[in-house]
Amino acid sequence: ASTTAVGATATPQQNGHACAQSLLALYNSKQTNGSVSITNPSDLTNIITLVNSCTQLKANKDDASYKSQFTAGMVSAGGSLINVNNASKIVTSIINSTGISTNFESVNISEKMQTVTAIIQILNLLRAN
Repeated sequence: ASTTAVGATATPQQNGHACAQSLLALYNSKQTNGSVSITNPSDLTNIITLVNSCTQLKANKDDASYKSQFTAGMVSAGGSLINVNNASKIVTSIINSTGISTNFESVNISEKMQTVTAIIQILNLLRAN
């Protein structure tokens, strides 16, 4: 997970960077363990970072400049899995996801599982690239 500020205090690029780092860590975990689990401390940390980094993206979903800067941050941290070819699709999936909640830590287990399901759908976009 990123040590950079995420959420409302971070720049769009920082949030995009943190989002990409968390997605990559979760992708690697899914490849290694076969799943993403809220009982795995590393996965849980990455899920929380991912959700927190996406809060402002969802709040600024109609701001083309914010989305562009967030996307650039994702691409800069995305390695070979997040690039100019799929970053916009990932951003759109995040924005449209009802499972990625802005208050992950306070929601019930059913809602947490919806978040994990939404993240796995986004991870599948990386695999399809």
